[in-house]
Amino acid sequence: MEEKHPDIDIIYMQVRVYRLACEEWDATPESVLAIFKSIKLFEKIKDCYEAFHLYGDKGVLEDLYDMITVGEKPRWKTK
Repeated sequence: MEEKHPDIDIIYMQVRVYRLACEEWDATPESVLAIFKSIKLFEKIKDCYEAFHLYGDKGVLEDLYDMITVGEKPRWKTK
């Protein structure tokens, strides 16, 4: 089986989580994109990818939501 390039995996996760945020937050793609860009959530997904790829998309979105509403959290969940 051919191994994927890590950047492709990161981009794929960024897109999935962005689309999930649009659905879960019942917001327009434009407004979610503005939020993601303004607080650099795409970069946070990239920086935390090693931990995030173990969570599943909803877990990642929960952590990102906490970063927005509560403030920066650790780069991994400690439960």
